[in-house]
Amino acid sequence: MDIAKVASHLPPASRDLQVGRLLTLQSDIAQQVSGHLRPPFVSHSVPTHVTSAQGSDNSAVQDLDDCAADIAHVSAEVIFRDSGKDVQHKDFRTKMREVRSSSSKGLEYFGLTAQYVSPQRISALLLPLRSIFAKTSSFKILQQVDKVLKRITSGVNANARITPLELLIPCHTPISQNAKFLQELVKPEGSKSGKKNDAIVQLQRQVITDTDHYTNNSFRFIVFGLELFNTAFRRSRFNFQDKQIIARLDPLVKLIGNALYSSSEPVITASFKASASILQCLLKSVPSSAPLIARQILSIIRFTGSRESAVAQAGFKALASILRECEAAQVKEKDLLFLIEIVLPYLEDPERQSTVFALLRAIVARRLIVPELYDVMAGGTWLAAPL
Repeated sequence: MDIAKVASHLPPASRDLQVGRLLTLQSDIAQQVSGHLRPPFVSHSVPTHVTSAQGSDNSAVQDLDDCAADIAHVSAEVIFRDSGKDVQHKDFRTKMREVRSSSSKGLEYFGLTAQYVSPQRISALLLPLRSIFAKTSSFKILQQVDKVLKRITSGVNANARITPLELLIPCHTPISQNAKFLQELVKPEGSKSGKKNDAIVQLQRQVITDTDHYTNNSFRFIVFGLELFNTAFRRSRFNFQDKQIIARLDPLVKLIGNALYSSSEPVITASFKASASILQCLLKSVPSSAPLIARQILSIIRFTGSRESAVAQAGFKALASILRECEAAQVKEKDLLFLIEIVLPYLEDPERQSTVFALLRAIVARRLIVPELYDVMAGGTWLAAPL
């Protein structure tokens, strides 16, 4: 670590050369210590200099393709595996600041590495997570995985090496589950044989099974692809005058529409946001898909247990945006009556008013007037309320 601090104060030419050598050396260390040394301290010290790539103008230093897999492996070690468990244990004590903060640093290095890899190496950052999905159903660990995926999402969107056209590939493949690394079989680690004892006769059969949790956890990769698109759209990364981008965006309409039929709430919520965004684009498949998407969102809201749930509120926001921005989205009169009926109680709720007002204004702007709407418009005060 002292070497990295000294190198950061060198002249740019010398600094870039030394930092490049340091990154290469640390990759070699990561490969050598993995599987040979129990890493309570070694793994904490390996991924400590990824930030050296920041602020450098040398493309060689900013290219982390060769060591991306090693950084991801060691960062996953200090977050999820033995090293992370050691630090999180209540009896763990150390005077090394780097060890105490290793878990948070591991999250940081996932995001930073995502900023300096080529599109082909994004999968190297996701592979350790693919392995974790297969091995555990622990809610606490999976929460950490969600944080890692958010860091990777932000890093990829800030990556200057990834063009908007290339960015649509990691959006498309996780949603469709067609990525090669997602289809590879990962066997959970476990004992191959039972524990030996001194008994001559084994009275009971001991069956040891390895449970693959990937099926139950794989929806998080779909959320990753959706949020990658949502973030890119929010940051205006796509040029809708580019015919190549339009051609890549068009297949996403169907994929996002299919994601609305998921049984996972995080997928549905992310799909609401993605639907509201992609239906604003002038794509060939939008006129035919918009009515189906709007109808499915209404169906989800209708069968949601609570109108105050996060899913229902996200659905209201998505519908307001779709009705306001997409002319192809058609809503039947009975659906309008249903919407008005369920949003009226929230007109006096300050926390829900913005969503309700946005939806009602979208309905009025589309001239989708039904008799019941006049009762809401009678006061007229909500028309002047801020969105």
